[in-house]
Amino acid sequence: MLFNGNKSCGIAKDRLRQLILTDRMGCSPEILEMMKRDMAASMTRYMDIDKDRIQFSIRRNPGRFEASVPLSEISGRHTL
Repeated sequence: MLFNGNKSCGIAKDRLRQLILTDRMGCSPEILEMMKRDMAASMTRYMDIDKDRIQFSIRRNPGRFEASVPLSEISGRHTL
């Protein structure tokens, strides 16, 4: 088989999701990536996160912008 169906399907789905999200937000894919990098840079000061798996979503009712940021590991390095 020339292409792995599951992998290429997942990539296409992620690309479509990103295009829909940027269209709804009224911003370019580049701006969305800059937002991810900025959020990741800020959050890594306080916790270990999986920067490559940050996802954004738009909820219509109620109107809401959400970010899903998976933790790499939970540690006590940043205790209050």
